Amino acid sequence: MTFGGPYAGLTGNIERGERSMKEVDLKVTIDEANLIMEGLGQLPFARVYTLVAKLQDQAARQLNGGADEEKGAVVQHPGAPLHEQAHGQ
Repeated sequence: MTFGGPYAGLTGNIERGERSMKEVDLKVTIDEANLIMEGLGQLPFARVYTLVAKLQDQAARQLNGGADEEKGAVVQHPGAPLHEQAHGQ
């Protein structure tokens, strides 16, 4: 899978094993974020758990106004919806 536009080439770097420490800010709706998490849930947990934790942490900070920052990230199943994770359900 490849992306067009400003993200063209990102998957090529990953497929070749190249790692970049540059970060990309993406803005998506909660439904879109849940779809991303659902897709990640289809991949082996060992491959995606750090990304899942990072996404969960960022979503929780945004949805809870930073209230979860002190608690630390808890990695839940990658397919669990973000709105449930952010509210501790």
